[in-house]
Amino acid sequence: TAGQGKSRAREEQSWHRRVLDTLFRLGTAGQAQWLTGRVVSTATDAAERAANYRATFLGGMIAALTAPVLVLVVIAVGVDPLSAALLCIPVPLAPVIIGGFQSAFRSVSKRYREASRRLAGQFLESIQGLGTLRLLGASQSAERRLAEAAEAVRRRVMALLAGYQIVILVGDAVFSLGFTLVALTLAVTRVSDGAITGGQGLALFLLSLLLLDPLERIGAFFYVG
Repeated sequence: TAGQGKSRAREEQSWHRRVLDTLFRLGTAGQAQWLTGRVVSTATDAAERAANYRATFLGGMIAALTAPVLVLVVIAVGVDPLSAALLCIPVPLAPVIIGGFQSAFRSVSKRYREASRRLAGQFLESIQGLGTLRLLGASQSAERRLAEAAEAVRRRVMALLAGYQIVILVGDAVFSLGFTLVALTLAVTRVSDGAITGGQGLALFLLSLLLLDPLERIGAFFYVG
């Protein structure tokens, strides 16, 4: 949305200023330990990612966590309090499970970011020193190092994507199907017991399905995070 775009732009400008302020505080001696390419990568790609996280992740996460609570309140007030209480049990499992996977794959994500920054730094340094490399006859050696760094990034990306495919499988397939089965079983059981009418049972099942969309969004937001 337009509001999110403006918010993201403000956040990105804020991160740019923070990076520049840090560089100025470090001075020439402090900056010498940083590769120019890594500084550029931090000030551009990393700042953009951080701004996107702050502008889109936090608000969306709050909304996704609030919606299930409202649905459960509607079920408790308008249909069946016991069913609402029972549905409260599986709902928190989604963020807990996805958060557990995120923690497990955090090291993979960290290795990818490090490899990406390393490639960006080597690439920029090679471009800046291209004339010197040619004079020294070291252009092929630099090309080989860049190819090795690019291959390292490719391997990290594939490992990261493989990990997140597991998160998607658990979130979309296992949890969604399991939650739907639980909701259907609960509705049928309560109708069979005579606790609610058939219409209320149908309403209970349909309202329960509304819980899936926010829970799936939580998985997507964790991916962004």
